[in-house]
Amino acid sequence: PAYYKKQPENMGVSVRTPRYRYTEWREFNTGKIIARELYDHSRDPEENSNIIEHPTDQAEFEKAVQLLETQFPRKPAGKD
Repeated sequence: PAYYKKQPENMGVSVRTPRYRYTEWREFNTGKIIARELYDHSRDPEENSNIIEHPTDQAEFEKAVQLLETQFPRKPAGKD
């Protein structure tokens, strides 16, 4: 078949703001965050340095986190 029949183990979801790209990697069935990435496009447009531990602008980072949570709520797959 031209498709994968199994569910993935993990899923990455991302949002972009004018400054950042923020990504969460989540367990597909539980929504648990297993890894995060943050890139500052104003300083690193090629995304070479993940700055998740030291965001360059905490307020803008928190906005990106909220945007991602709004667009991709963490909930187990198939649950409403």
